[in-house]
Amino acid sequence: KDLPNVRVAPDIVFSMDTSNVKITNRNRAIISVISCDYKFNGKYVEEYEEKIIELIKFLQEKEYEICLMSFCKKEKDEEAIEKILKKCPVNLKEKIQTYYYRGNVEEALNIIGDSKLVIGSRFHANIIGMVLGKAIIPILYSDKTKHVIEDMGVDVKMMDIRDMDKFNIKEITEEDLNNVIDVTKQKEESK
Repeated sequence: KDLPNVRVAPDIVFSMDTSNVKITNRNRAIISVISCDYKFNGKYVEEYEEKIIELIKFLQEKEYEICLMSFCKKEKDEEAIEKILKKCPVNLKEKIQTYYYRGNVEEALNIIGDSKLVIGSRFHANIIGMVLGKAIIPILYSDKTKHVIEDMGVDVKMMDIRDMDKFNIKEITEEDLNNVIDVTKQKEESK
């Protein structure tokens, strides 16, 4: 359960060795997806899926390649991606890549490393994105990501699944899409 003022320390992620990860600034957005069916017993499903599709369209208009990424098959991330893809028009779907994490950490890190932006529903997508020098836009399903961002004292645009209707995609600025957070201090502190 999320508790106010309790820090969820991603020290292991901040201190992991990423020296073998190929880092690019490819105009690609990684969107980590969760299953609202799994996380919320079906609540927020429609709003979440529609907002992800709206994000895809928005980013494609800005000439981003899109990769929908699953971090957890057990929690039905892959099923959520498939449901989103089924709702996409054919011309949109044809341009969407997918990546389903199946335990190969190095491969997953390289997928994220070969991007410019991470829109993360998963906590670890956001943290890894920061560690690899990517701009992030978290999609919160709980408050743990928000608490880490607040603890770091940085300003990042965030969406909340529990209030998706309050988030206007068109308010995402070029600054938001390029807002790379310097985590040098956190990397040092995690040692």
